[in-house]
Amino acid sequence: MKRKFCVKPVTDKHINMPAPALSQLKESSHTCGSQFQFDDKNIVYQCSPSVHTTTKPSFGQHCALSKVKVSTESGASIPKSALVVTSSGNIYDMSSKPLKETLYGGIMRSTRLVLAPSSPSSTSATEYISDPSLGKFVVKFYTAKKLQQRRHQTFEDPMMEAAILQLLHDPSRKHMNLIDCVEYCQDDNGNLYIVMDYIDGKEVNDIITGDSDQPPQILSEKDAKKMLRQAIEGLSWLHYCGYAHCDMSLENLMYDKVNDRYIIIDYGMAYRCARHNQSSVVKGVKYQEMVKDMQPISYSQYYCWVSSYPRYCGKHFYMAPELWSQQELIHPMLLDMWALGVMLCIAVTGIPPCERAIVGDNCFKCIEADQVIDMYRHFGVTTLSPECMDLMARLLKVNPLDRPSLEEVLAHPWMSE
Repeated sequence: MKRKFCVKPVTDKHINMPAPALSQLKESSHTCGSQFQFDDKNIVYQCSPSVHTTTKPSFGQHCALSKVKVSTESGASIPKSALVVTSSGNIYDMSSKPLKETLYGGIMRSTRLVLAPSSPSSTSATEYISDPSLGKFVVKFYTAKKLQQRRHQTFEDPMMEAAILQLLHDPSRKHMNLIDCVEYCQDDNGNLYIVMDYIDGKEVNDIITGDSDQPPQILSEKDAKKMLRQAIEGLSWLHYCGYAHCDMSLENLMYDKVNDRYIIIDYGMAYRCARHNQSSVVKGVKYQEMVKDMQPISYSQYYCWVSSYPRYCGKHFYMAPELWSQQELIHPMLLDMWALGVMLCIAVTGIPPCERAIVGDNCFKCIEADQVIDMYRHFGVTTLSPECMDLMARLLKVNPLDRPSLEEVLAHPWMSE
């Protein structure tokens, strides 16, 4: 029997569970460095999208938006309520329609505004215009109302995402396969904004499932190999920094067509793993310097298993069986390894290995019986190389300890071809 390709966008929603208390995050954040604290003095910067100016002197003097005239290149006026002014004095246009709605707000494209050449800064009505030459940006915004209502009702935590983005923004910790930020902002009303570089591309899931621009298209083994390698390189660096992503999926992997690279996004469900010796994980060690002496490895061996890990977080297709079965001990980094296996399966076949990794799922029974290869052949997948199918089967191990490490995946015959 042939199983149809998954040609519709995956719409599994995150299952809402209580998030870690902020006090718990504060306790575990010390291994990232003293500047990396979960408070509004260090994690976000003050901005003002309205006519109000900042009252926090530590962030310096901001322009008074009541005396600012802003217009686009076409001459259209931008309402002052659609502006974000950061602590560095940069002004971002927030007047466009959101690209995507999120649990806490949305994501929209933006441009940075500059002083108009004909407008001296000393005038009472300073004029700013949009300047695309400074680059394209996206702003992920979180409304204060939704932050207050939902933050402790779900496992997705915007403050954790902001913290990781701040960590990765450090020049010594940047990685080409991990999204990082340009600036953070928080206005007087408590709305949070994260400014990031715009990625000219698509989510890999949209490439596989198709959209209005293109029909469904599974990846060739060559492209899938490249995708998996770059996802592992980014994930390896995230693990090295002491974080498990915990929501790895093709929806959270972007393909940057301009720079021909894959980028991991969305750290809202990431988990800060406690190291066995509680020593500092990263102290300004550059990625390039680290890989001179060691290949990316399974850093899970250096981090503790978790007995209080929130259950049922992530997307159904990508959730590991230990989450569904509510095992007493969970290793967050090993959840990422299972998700990599699901990502590979969908990328090269268009078919998820199972709907849910639970006993009642017939496909999962095949996975439990180590019959992943036979199962996909039963679905009519006959053109994949034996090496590719072998790696799919190795990643989809029910016992977390049987899953290969990142280093072992990179050393697999299919990856080294």
